[in-house]
Amino acid sequence: MIVNNNEKYRFSEPKHTFEAKGNLVKVYVNYYYEGKRCVYKFAEGLNTKYFTIKKDITNREIKKRVAERLQLINSIEQKLREWIDTREFDPTNKLFKLPSNELSLLSYYNDFIEYKTREKIKASSLIQYKSKLNTFTEYLTSIKQGNISLSNADKHLFISYFQYVKANNVSDAYYNDILNYHRMVYNYIIDIKEQTIKNPLKVIKSITLNESEKHQIIESEFVNDSFMQLQNYASMELMLICKFLFYTLHRPDTLVRLQLSDFNLSNNILHIPADKIKTGKAVTIQLHPSLKEIIEQYIADNEVNEDSYLFGYEYVPSVRGQKKQYQLFASNQSHRQDYTLKFSHFRDKQIIKAYKSNPSLSRIFTPNHTLYGYKHTSIVFLRENNWTLEQIIQISGHKKTEIAQIYARQHKPKLPEFPKL
Repeated sequence: MIVNNNEKYRFSEPKHTFEAKGNLVKVYVNYYYEGKRCVYKFAEGLNTKYFTIKKDITNREIKKRVAERLQLINSIEQKLREWIDTREFDPTNKLFKLPSNELSLLSYYNDFIEYKTREKIKASSLIQYKSKLNTFTEYLTSIKQGNISLSNADKHLFISYFQYVKANNVSDAYYNDILNYHRMVYNYIIDIKEQTIKNPLKVIKSITLNESEKHQIIESEFVNDSFMQLQNYASMELMLICKFLFYTLHRPDTLVRLQLSDFNLSNNILHIPADKIKTGKAVTIQLHPSLKEIIEQYIADNEVNEDSYLFGYEYVPSVRGQKKQYQLFASNQSHRQDYTLKFSHFRDKQIIKAYKSNPSLSRIFTPNHTLYGYKHTSIVFLRENNWTLEQIIQISGHKKTEIAQIYARQHKPKLPEFPKL
């Protein structure tokens, strides 16, 4: 089809010509457009100082460079022949358009994010997509494949990439999450962009997860120690959101929506409005004393407005202009993903470094621990202390005990002593 499109321009055979002045050279083809004879010139890389300047170099070196230049000229002439056969020519801008499957792989990944932005998906999902794209971009750059074309991105590239992902000690669940993201991008490339390529991800298999691996609990005797490790090796804010998760049994995306006006400190009550909770049903729970103490101490030391977000952020000056400073009761609402990423960084980087440098530190966190796992941990802890599922859902806001049971699946009741005969 492209050959037929280009035949109307009646391209000549590629040739080259030298200009005595300046020792310059160009490769060109003649063509006809709107009844006029035109010239397409190409000289990229042919007229660098390496080739044009002969001063202070030996005759032997000059001959060597002349031979190299002729070799480059021949390769450009061959390239023009291929372009005439395979690329659509744009006579207005005088260029051969790059076929869509020769565009860079990363350009399609960026297109996917723009496509999802137009679909107005959740901001937290966009943050996840961009984070995964940044990681993939860094990997491609590290192996000098940052400009690899879509057509050259084969199964071997992705096999190597997912081996790299696995080597970075990510949890099996997050490994699958990354794989699902790349599958979405390739579905977009094939179905929406209509690229006729083989999907290189078909050879990459998801990891089968045991139920207990999805959100590994922390054993009850280590929960307080886990809070200390989060505070010492991550941040106070990350430790606090984990503590609120544990004592309120509510999701991170609910916690980041809470405002000071949702707390009744004089009566030790937290009221979660219906529009801030997944179930869409308002919940009022008793505030744990340790959480009340944290809030009251912060309010005593800082100026806080009623509409301030429990886990928010403020913009503060930085070298590059401004940056986000996460803190309790700030004017801007943060997102669940902000803290999910912070926890992943803590689990995969910060605490591993701490464990290596301090052998006496309790090894609490593993690749299967997640931020959301603190909710699972809390429900298992309550079941160990004889709370019924009916009591638990009064705090968690679940409509059915069957849902709470899913969170409590790692609870293993202790068997009593075998009765005497």
